[in-house]
Amino acid sequence: MTQLKIITTNRNKFKELSRALEGIAEVKWVNLQIPESRDLDVVDVCKNKLWLAHKITGERNIVVEDRGFYINELNGFPGSMVNLVLQTIGIERIIKLVEKDKKCYFKYALGYLDENNKTHFFTSVEQGMLAENVRGNNDRGWSPLMNVFISPMFPKKTLAELNDEEWRKYKEVFHKNSHISKFVEFILSDRQASSC
Repeated sequence: MTQLKIITTNRNKFKELSRALEGIAEVKWVNLQIPESRDLDVVDVCKNKLWLAHKITGERNIVVEDRGFYINELNGFPGSMVNLVLQTIGIERIIKLVEKDKKCYFKYALGYLDENNKTHFFTSVEQGMLAENVRGNNDRGWSPLMNVFISPMFPKKTLAELNDEEWRKYKEVFHKNSHISKFVEFILSDRQASSC
């Protein structure tokens, strides 16, 4: 069974990845802060993060992930710099910046450096709308963005307003075509190719 080292300081990211890889790969959490580049695109940030993680740890079979939040009216801002923006200007001010076009999306990137030193990247995009104001009180330990992001699945609620059953359905649909499911499929196909 493949042994993967998931490098993140975010326990929720580790839990999400380890659940998806259960029975497919052995996973180890490496709680390590990797400096992030200030690119707008999460794929570029992920590539740099993967390279730095390898340089710092000297390890292979490592996994890193990055996420960004893109608002159409703001030309994709804040993108991969979303955490910095949330810490400095806050979610309420982000909402105030958006006047008309409430379309937004999350973009996810997962980077994997295999045992042969080859890099692989997996991405996904989740479209949605920005709420008029902060709503809901259950961000499930993720981010204040849960209080303003409206999924097309539940167009009258932010993610933080979903009850447990709605959240389960949302996550089930999300994972079907996510960067994580693409990575799991890759690991499974790689494992099958190795056993031939």
